[in-house]
Amino acid sequence: MSWTEEQLQAINKRGANILVSAAAGSGKTSVLIERIITKVIEDRVDIDKILVVTFTSAAASEMKQRLLTALYKKIDETPDDPYLQKQISLLNRANISTIHSFCLNMIKNNFYLLDMPANFRIGDTAEIEILKQDVIEEIFEEKYENNDKGFLDLIRKYTNYSDDQSLKDLIIKIYEYSRCTPNPKKWIRESVEDFNFEEKIKNEDYSNKWTNILYKDLKDTINDSIEQLKKNKLKVEGIQALEKVYDIYEEDIKSLEKIDTTTWDTMLTGLKNKTWTRYVGNIKASEGEKAIKSELGEIRKNIKSKLTGIEFLSQKDAVLELNAMYPTLKYLADIIEEFDKRYIEAKREKNIIDYSDLEHLSLQLLVDENNKKTEIANKYQFDEVLIDEYQDINEVQEKILTSVSNGKNTFMVGDVKQSIYRFRQSRPNIFIDKYTNYQKAQKNNEKLKESTKILLYKNFRSRGEVLETTNIIFQSIMSKEFGEIEYNQEEYLNQGKEFEKGKLEDYSSELYIIDKNTENVDSSEEKVEVEEENNEDKEIIENSAYEARLIAEKIKEFHKQGYDYRDMAILLRSVKSSAPVYEKELSERGIPVYSDAASEYIDSIEINTILSFLKVIDNPLQDIPLITVLRSPIIGLNDNELLEIRLLDEERKFYKALELSKNEKAIRFIEMLNKFKKDSLSMPLDELIWKIYMETGYFYYVRLMPGGKTRQANLKKLFETAKNYEKISFKGLFNFILFIEKITKTNNEFDSAKVVGENDDVVKIMSIHKSKGLEFPIVFISGITKKVNESDYRSKIVYDQDLGFGIKYVDEILEYDTISKKALKLKSFKEMLAEEMRILYVALTRAKEKLVLVGVERNVQKTKESLADAINQYEHSNNKLNPNLVSKYKRMYEWIELARIYNNNIPLKEHIVPAEKYENMKIEEDETFDLLEYVKNQIPNEENYKEIDKMLNWQYPHKSSIDEITKTSVTALKNNNNKKIEIKKLITDDKTDKLAPAQIGTLVHLAMQQLKDNNIDKMLENIKLNKIEKQELIKRKSIFENYIKSDLFKMLKQAKEVNRETPFFMYIDSENKEDKILVQGVIDLYFIDSNGNINLVDYKTDYAEKEEELVEKYKMQLDLYSRALSKAMKKEVTNKFIYSTKFNKLIKITEEQ
Repeated sequence: MSWTEEQLQAINKRGANILVSAAAGSGKTSVLIERIITKVIEDRVDIDKILVVTFTSAAASEMKQRLLTALYKKIDETPDDPYLQKQISLLNRANISTIHSFCLNMIKNNFYLLDMPANFRIGDTAEIEILKQDVIEEIFEEKYENNDKGFLDLIRKYTNYSDDQSLKDLIIKIYEYSRCTPNPKKWIRESVEDFNFEEKIKNEDYSNKWTNILYKDLKDTINDSIEQLKKNKLKVEGIQALEKVYDIYEEDIKSLEKIDTTTWDTMLTGLKNKTWTRYVGNIKASEGEKAIKSELGEIRKNIKSKLTGIEFLSQKDAVLELNAMYPTLKYLADIIEEFDKRYIEAKREKNIIDYSDLEHLSLQLLVDENNKKTEIANKYQFDEVLIDEYQDINEVQEKILTSVSNGKNTFMVGDVKQSIYRFRQSRPNIFIDKYTNYQKAQKNNEKLKESTKILLYKNFRSRGEVLETTNIIFQSIMSKEFGEIEYNQEEYLNQGKEFEKGKLEDYSSELYIIDKNTENVDSSEEKVEVEEENNEDKEIIENSAYEARLIAEKIKEFHKQGYDYRDMAILLRSVKSSAPVYEKELSERGIPVYSDAASEYIDSIEINTILSFLKVIDNPLQDIPLITVLRSPIIGLNDNELLEIRLLDEERKFYKALELSKNEKAIRFIEMLNKFKKDSLSMPLDELIWKIYMETGYFYYVRLMPGGKTRQANLKKLFETAKNYEKISFKGLFNFILFIEKITKTNNEFDSAKVVGENDDVVKIMSIHKSKGLEFPIVFISGITKKVNESDYRSKIVYDQDLGFGIKYVDEILEYDTISKKALKLKSFKEMLAEEMRILYVALTRAKEKLVLVGVERNVQKTKESLADAINQYEHSNNKLNPNLVSKYKRMYEWIELARIYNNNIPLKEHIVPAEKYENMKIEEDETFDLLEYVKNQIPNEENYKEIDKMLNWQYPHKSSIDEITKTSVTALKNNNNKKIEIKKLITDDKTDKLAPAQIGTLVHLAMQQLKDNNIDKMLENIKLNKIEKQELIKRKSIFENYIKSDLFKMLKQAKEVNRETPFFMYIDSENKEDKILVQGVIDLYFIDSNGNINLVDYKTDYAEKEEELVEKYKMQLDLYSRALSKAMKKEVTNKFIYSTKFNKLIKITEEQ
């Protein structure tokens, strides 16, 4: 590999701490791995003497594999070198892992020093969350019972009496946040003691850290106002008609400059005493002059509003106010401490620890109470400590890693512009401090004498158009004052490789803004905020739909130009509300798409149906779960049938009416329910769930639905969740239902099961956070016009690692923010906006070839004019917008538009699209849904019966196409070819435990997919099936014994690539050629042999007298599979085989057959 000079410095420099600032796409991972290889092979440092900390386990695995490959290559050159052989044996215990894995190993090796049992385990995330809730609820119950005065005061001030959950959540959040500090208890106690001003008040000392923050900001605001007034005054200088405007501006400038800004109090006094002369009224002037007068009047109005709207107390009054809140905060700290104590006890009872324990227990082993290294730390000293993604480290992790280094042997790689994990308490300032203080590396081979930084600025990922767009945007908006780092020549992305012409004529980045063109939008912040709160969900869904429809058009264009769907990704700031809309809109337009949005799992049809079934088994007197199950395909009652049942008993619960029904489905359901109810009393929960899947057939049914593979995987995940739950917690159906409800409220642990591989040809929808480290030829960044989420600052108590607590002042009458909360909000909001800017940087740098940015704006012209006016009100320098201007805006689109207006040469083509183009799906106002009323309205009356009958009996002109089924499976087409169509009920009346032949066939298929080595017993042990199904497989063990001896199994062992269970969709012509049929299927197996040939295999368990019967029966199916696979791979399938378990052999299908 050809390395750049800077990359070689990062690989070879030795002798001191090294910080590598690696821009996006600069090859930092390759450099890090090469440094490790060089250390081991050339410097002859044993691999177990090096510590490598990665952000993910996947990254650690990749590093180990590449190191192993390098070692074997070197061994081929020098086969008799015992050192190299030794490194191969050491690799298994090499410390190349995530920091949590490193900490876990350290704790396991020294558990006895921590008074811990040897068999401790890391608690499941869901289990940990439930445990926290149980502990805090126990504390609250005791406080209520004891009528605790301090507790009740806390409840009165910081909750409404009807719901104390917000306070419980706050206590847990503060506790969790404190764990990112090296000494959590100390941080909490010191943060509380900052409010104890008794001694200072006696000495009339009112200084405090919060006023210092606000003082600087207010002083900057005054200076910024003076700068704006001076710049805009020049617009009227020399214009006689606007002389009075000039005089007013001059007067304002002088009076603001006279304000004594030496202290907080003198500055407040000066602002209160400032008089604002009434602005100029009607004047005789030209239209142009009147426009200037109006513009300057608006600017002055905004400045005046900003400076007169300040509601700060004097320093003394502010301190007295904070001191009054000290007892309340002290009591809050007591509860947090009590929570910590009981939570530790609860974990000990269960013999578990959580992830924050991994770090703090490790720190306890490495550093003593005097902050000195322990004997354990001396044992864990490494020759070098290498840290990947250093910009995302927190203070606890930094202290751990410092403890196992010698102070001059740490190699840190990262990019502070990609620090986007503030919600995990990462501290980018750790990186920034070193970046600021370390010396830049010299271009020589001398050993380093002091801490050094190396800059990797060449980008080997993206085309010049992507890099230029990113550079111009960020050179304009990112600064040390706003963004926490200066984006200058050193930070520029420089193109590191040449690209060929490619598939597109124009690779320029594009900006699509869908213009709602809403006239007279009220600019009042308060009104806008209320409107957004009331309509937020509706607007998010509507805007997402508009954006998705536009993106669908672009995807189809790019697809026609030769890009695969897998080449494109849609990145969203947040996927929770938007991703399902995108998935729906794209799927409806025939675009294969995959999203792993966290909220989809519990809300998915299949999980909701099964959870509802479990709730009904536990207690059938629950109308909503019951009707969910009855309307589902498991039972299949329609609305008319539900109404008929409801009318049997309109007063009591729906189940009571169901018991009176003669409806066959209702009767069958009650029999089934009673059977499952009985099973639930004696059967493990996971077995009960699997039995429901199998006996209802629902597990197989969901496979045929859109997204069937994911749906089936979700059901498997629920089964696994139940299995794990009964291992770690209370048993029983009722407790499991409570567990699911509780964990759903506390976090987003239940992500959808992930079933999409890297090579699946689908458009991926993901959050920008999840896209970090990935790259795609074409990237759509959508939702750029959304505002940042400010909900974190609405809490009555906020917290910060540097400033401690920020609280509201609360008494019987008043409630408002103290200076502590105002200071925290100010600091945290600046940090949040800086991170939003970095999130935009991460998104832009995911694209290899083409960037497309998409958003919806209420009134594009008004926004652009407002931004242009704002730019003109400030002085700017060095191709950079004034940070005070940039900091006023909170949306990615506004930052991008500021850069576009300021830089005419930005290669970002703008397209304004009217919203009317995408309004074909209006979002209606929510209405209360009344099932009974709805069903009654569906029943036809005598007057319109004939008209309805006429409509129902209308014949579609292309009836043959309908008869063929618009969306079908390959198997259905095969059956149709044989003139045998059989439709089975989803739920049979079979009460036995005997499996149908089709089910046995499915089980054998599943087992053969799992059997990837010779160990049949291990496969049968690990496969996730119930007892009956496993017994059926054990009976057929000879099938698998023959399989592993077969030619096919040998071919798979030698294959370059093997793919199992590959789903596909493909359009084929109908008989009349006018319509298309969407064919859905799953390819059992295909593999690419050593010659590059594609071989297609379908497993068959059917009985047949002769091989020819199977060929005749399945040739059409294999032909369809072959067409689909050839299309997806862009290469013809070479061989088509049936693997028959009846004949224990591969049967080749030829075109002549």
